[in-house]
Amino acid sequence: MPVPSTAASAASLWSRQSSSALWGWRCARRAAAQATAGAAPENILGTVRVSCPHAAHGCGAMLAYYDLHQHRMTCANAPCARCPLGTCCFVGPMAELLDHFITLHELPLTAEDRAGKSFGIDLLDGFNVVSTTVRDGADQHLLLLNVVRQPFGRGIAAVCVRPPPAATASSSSSSAAAASKTVVLELRYSVNRHYQESAFDVPFADLADGFLEDDESAQFIVPKSVHPDDQATMLLMAFISIK
Repeated sequence: MPVPSTAASAASLWSRQSSSALWGWRCARRAAAQATAGAAPENILGTVRVSCPHAAHGCGAMLAYYDLHQHRMTCANAPCARCPLGTCCFVGPMAELLDHFITLHELPLTAEDRAGKSFGIDLLDGFNVVSTTVRDGADQHLLLLNVVRQPFGRGIAAVCVRPPPAATASSSSSSAAAASKTVVLELRYSVNRHYQESAFDVPFADLADGFLEDDESAQFIVPKSVHPDDQATMLLMAFISIK
């Protein structure tokens, strides 16, 4: 049986090594091409910026497409508050709601003087607006107090206005922090020898379905015997705590 020469063996070995190296180079090139092809659309789209869908309401954010959904859910300019007054069709961001109340509807506004301090409120029949001071870097809270005449007196119902839960559930902003707080309102009414006070948690409401005006929604009632119907305003002392 013939024995292969040394030169022939070396040539055969070199051929096999070259073939293996060529195959490995082709595989590496193919893998690199596939990776580049897969990443290219992401890289290209990542450089594209789109405006917030709430730009018409004042948001100037320019976002990468993959950040758009998260921003839409937490945008402070989202039209997430509906005016509960009569047939008013206003729907807009929370930032515009206070101005809408006092400018268009001319609702009486009382601003909390300082956190942790009592302040007076002259309440009229109908809606009254109370704005809190800013606490711990959180957003300002906006309260609506609705005064409704009832057979036995005047009922006062209060809500704290906020965006819908979908707008704050995944947000790390101060708006989400504010909406997660508990607002406690203490009201005190005193005239002659009559004195009453009550403290209660103020429910949050996005006002999507308007303001509750039924008799059972009143959290504080001033009897007619101490505040006759012919008196237009009621002076109450208020104290707000936010936990």
